[in-house]
Amino acid sequence: MLCSEILGNLNDPSYEIVLRRRLGGAFTVDAVVLDWDEARRRVMRATTEGGIDVGVRLGDAGLATGLADGDVLGTVEAGPGGLPTVVAVRLRSAEVLKVEVPAGNADAIARTAWEIGNMHAPLFHGDAVPGALVLLTPCNQPLERVLAGIDGIRVTRERATLEPAARFRTRVVDVMVRRAPDMKVVRRPAGGGRR
Repeated sequence: MLCSEILGNLNDPSYEIVLRRRLGGAFTVDAVVLDWDEARRRVMRATTEGGIDVGVRLGDAGLATGLADGDVLGTVEAGPGGLPTVVAVRLRSAEVLKVEVPAGNADAIARTAWEIGNMHAPLFHGDAVPGALVLLTPCNQPLERVLAGIDGIRVTRERATLEPAARFRTRVVDVMVRRAPDMKVVRRPAGGGRR
């Protein structure tokens, strides 16, 4: 099976209804299990849990959005028990560092972001916690030791699914940063005039 686009997502109830209508009722799901770092690729080859060979060629869209948990890559008409089979992505959970930074502590937020960026570690949004900014990054012992030295933050190890949509990312062509006269960092679109 060759997939060149994401057809929908099983976590979206409206898409599941459309899929049931298109396939004539019930269906089985055969998962392509991926790690967080495999979810953003232009081209890959994988095998589902049921043994279906899947080629994925998403091009630049694969890098931009990545594959999310539940993304449907295709369908096979006759699967086990005579039911159609939906080939979908399932992201494996990973051991992560969960970093909770008090929302009002600008120094701790800046230092935490700098230390994570300095290690070139990917950074993801975590679940909302009142009064705190929650960040997730794949577990890395040197980074964990560095973060433990920052006053005011809390670092714990957990297992979590790192969704590509929750990843902090920017490209130089998308945004330019400059320092305002009051020493605050100002974000503006690339190519835009001075403000």
